[in-house]
Amino acid sequence: MPGTLAPAAPAAAAARDAHNRTLNAAGESFWGLLNGLIASSTVLVVLLRQYGASTMMIGAITAIEIASTLAPQILGSALFASRARRQRRLIVWHLAAILPFLLVIAAIALMGPRWPPAAVRWGVLAAYACFMFGIGVVLAVWFDWLSGVFPQATRGRAFGLGFGASAVLNFAGGLVAGRLLAAADRIPSFSILYTVAAF
Repeated sequence: MPGTLAPAAPAAAAARDAHNRTLNAAGESFWGLLNGLIASSTVLVVLLRQYGASTMMIGAITAIEIASTLAPQILGSALFASRARRQRRLIVWHLAAILPFLLVIAAIALMGPRWPPAAVRWGVLAAYACFMFGIGVVLAVWFDWLSGVFPQATRGRAFGLGFGASAVLNFAGGLVAGRLLAAADRIPSFSILYTVAAF
């Protein structure tokens, strides 16, 4: 009878919502760890400075970040306009057009001592710009998709838990980055940080 199934439906929906909140928090925490390991305000700046970056080049980091989170969203809205299999296409985009640029930076950092300093700093900055552009393309679309995963009543809680978990792991990643940079004279710290961040 319909009456006997009704109580189970809200319980199943609540369990699914809690499961999704947990997965979202886990995913955001890994993204926070990534940001902590390669923070543009510290790790990227130290890497560029090591190869002779000027003050203007360091200032360009912020300009790249601002431009990359605004203009590319127009492209993303067109590329991901269809909602058919949007989640899968967003994940493929992350794997194909965002994370590989971290591995590019890791490779440049590893080979940096054998390259001209100008090639290293411009190669790193260009790869970082591509990384940020890739994020900018899917930024609005990702949150549009994610908002549809959670009901309105729990959406704020889900996002808050995700951002909180991201902040905690960001902090932890920053501590790890500091330790590795302190040992940069003995190990390829920058290459390790960007490789771990990518994975």
